Amino acid sequence: MRRGFAALLLVGAAFMVVMVAPVEAFVEHGQEGFTADETASDIERIRNSLYIVAAVTGGLLVIYIWHTNPRRRMDVAIRRRTVREQNQMDSLDDTFALPGDVGVDGDRFGPAGHGQSLDS
Repeated sequence: MRRGFAALLLVGAAFMVVMVAPVEAFVEHGQEGFTADETASDIERIRNSLYIVAAVTGGLLVIYIWHTNPRRRMDVAIRRRTVREQNQMDSLDDTFALPGDVGVDGDRFGPAGHGQSLDS
């Protein structure tokens, strides 16, 4: 998840650089004479760039709000705990003990009562 977020930020930064370059060229080009058609196309390009930046920012905001939603985070934590507990139970299912190997106390291994039979 973190790699995807870092890649998204990197793409966003590269996108911003690509969008700022035409504005810088426009500022440098502004010293020369210009026509109304060039100005209108430059303004249209800048406006479209701002729309794209706003859309990307809005999308990232929606993703952030979804990811940090407390109810969703609690659901994820509960699912992880359930899976962890199920994995622990599955690992206990693989153990095998004969009934005679468990002591009377239930926590001691070996013959019950240290050599005494269960009949006495």
